[in-house]
Amino acid sequence: MVEKLAKAPIHEAIIDIQCQLSQEVPVDNLKFDDLESRETIYLLKTESNIDDATGLVQSTMANSYLGYKYTNLSSGIVGQFRKNGVTTSKIHPYDSWETFLPQAATNWNRYKGVTGADINSVARVAVRYINRLLAPFDNNDHLIIQDYLKNAPARPPEINRSLENFLCRMVLPVSEIGSKVILTSTAEDIVGEEEDNKFLPIILDIDVFHLVPENKLESEEKMWSIIEGMRAVKNEMFFNVMTEKALELCR
Repeated sequence: MVEKLAKAPIHEAIIDIQCQLSQEVPVDNLKFDDLESRETIYLLKTESNIDDATGLVQSTMANSYLGYKYTNLSSGIVGQFRKNGVTTSKIHPYDSWETFLPQAATNWNRYKGVTGADINSVARVAVRYINRLLAPFDNNDHLIIQDYLKNAPARPPEINRSLENFLCRMVLPVSEIGSKVILTSTAEDIVGEEEDNKFLPIILDIDVFHLVPENKLESEEKMWSIIEGMRAVKNEMFFNVMTEKALELCR
């Protein structure tokens, strides 16, 4: 059984379903008046044209309307409805998977209703959790990143210089569900200035994704089963990358 942390460092949780639709979806189909705080999502693309006078290729940047993003300020649920799929995210504070997953299912059903998408349209599904842990400096203004992350890179002892930041990215296969996980750890700028109130925000980004072969899933039950499996992989990665010292900060 997975330990439930009282102070889980989840900054954002994401369930993403990407589709390849047989027909172009009018962007106005993705405009919902009953959802809060609508923002337009753009896709910046390059357009190239040949100048008739000079024969030279001229490139210009243009915005293409991709869809809309809706933010429920009271619940912290964000829904992105795009021509190529739907993304549901829960921003901090996070509640539980049991309340988050039904929100993703609701958005998926809404997306199907206005685009004609079905299970055969699904090309990629993903579960991504971005964790942000505030690691405290000690009284001597020291902090050892390896005390919090098992996969943090070590500075060679021959390099007698302090480590200001780091970036570690790993891609691992998850053969049991035919998926992959991208594990990224890094740090943000130090917060706080006083000796007893100075922290390094450590980021652990766990992105588990599944590419659907030939856009064929057996059923919606199979899709949600894969998503549940990816959530289990996410938990496995989190508890095996975080050290006991890091977990103590989350209890």
